[in-house]
Amino acid sequence: MREIRGVGILGAGTLGRLVGKYMGEKGLTVYITDTSEEALHRAGEFIGNYAHLCESGGFDEQLPNCDLVIECTPEVPDVKMGALRYIDGLADAGAIITTPTSSMVGSRLRGAMGEERWPYFLNTHYLPGVKGLEERPLVEIMGHDRTSPDVMEGMYGFFEGIGLIPIMVRGERPFYIFNEVWFAIKDATLRLIEEGQYVAEVDKAFRVGIPAPLPPCEAMDMVGLDTIRKVEQSKQMYTPEYQPSRLVEAMVDISWLGRKTGKGFYVYDGPEKTPNSGIPELVGTLK
Repeated sequence: MREIRGVGILGAGTLGRLVGKYMGEKGLTVYITDTSEEALHRAGEFIGNYAHLCESGGFDEQLPNCDLVIECTPEVPDVKMGALRYIDGLADAGAIITTPTSSMVGSRLRGAMGEERWPYFLNTHYLPGVKGLEERPLVEIMGHDRTSPDVMEGMYGFFEGIGLIPIMVRGERPFYIFNEVWFAIKDATLRLIEEGQYVAEVDKAFRVGIPAPLPPCEAMDMVGLDTIRKVEQSKQMYTPEYQPSRLVEAMVDISWLGRKTGKGFYVYDGPEKTPNSGIPELVGTLK
């Protein structure tokens, strides 16, 4: 596998900017773009000088120079397919192309690109903490049946080289290893809250009892309740008997999306947070 020096990131949302800043801090040359000017501006405030912010035309010019291209678009199949078609048209022939999707396997997405790209395409699922990848430096690596073993091994070594802890997933699993465990925790947490338990008390039990620095409600707020909803819908597609959370659906409908909107299971004021007092009332509407 080629040496990775230049990194292109398509999508400047929460994950895109976390990965961009981390890789920039490790000395890689990072280019990041987004169709939203607001998202790009927020990424610039967060990343600082560790990455080059590009409007669409500027990214078109830089993409052929990138050894690694990461699509970080929303968890919507058509959006991700469109992003991969765009990358396919501009990236260098030997570039590694990855998707951090939480719920879609590579064999479902690779059709957006020419077959010559398939050996260089894989899933890389980052699992940052609240403060970024420095806090929880995990990344899951998952290929499909046409991903080159050399690329899989090369990416494992690349991640180790920049201080991440790679987890190699055998075969294709729509929700990797971590998310299979996380779904059980998340579903139990949502059930308890829907039954009337307090958000802060459920998180306290997890934070102290496991122990874990990022308990489930805080984690869902960090990821974004809109993303949680899309992942649940994807799980239902693979597992028809799975029932998405009515509480999550209700929170998304009123834009309680977590940190990104300032309100989710908690209400955020800068670095401070307090339990959202509106959750019990919202739960009451579901009965």
